[in-house]
Amino acid sequence: MYFIVTEVRPVEGSAAAAKYSEGAVSCWVRTDAFEFALERGRKFIEQSGQWSVVRTIECFLVSEEDYEPDDPYLKYFQQAIVDEEVCVIYTVPREESQS
Repeated sequence: MYFIVTEVRPVEGSAAAAKYSEGAVSCWVRTDAFEFALERGRKFIEQSGQWSVVRTIECFLVSEEDYEPDDPYLKYFQQAIVDEEVCVIYTVPREESQS
C-alpha cells in the first residue's frame, strides 16, 4: 500500500474555496504500483470538484507493521485494505491564513 501526502488548493468558486484557503490530503492507496498510486490519489481528490492538487509532498510504501496498535492512522490504513483507497483532508480556514 502507498501512503501519499499532497498539498491541495480549493477549486475557485467551490464551497471549499468559500471556507478554506489551502489544505493537505493524506491518502492510502492499495497497490504496489507507484505511478498508479499517484494517479489514483490525485483522481480521488479531484473528483469531488472541491480541491485541486498543487503538488505531491511524499509518496512511499507502507505496511501494517509501520503502525503501532494505538496509532490513530492505523484505522485509515485498515480501511484502505477494504475500500482500496482512503483520503483524509486537513484544511486551513480562510481567516486563519490571512492573518
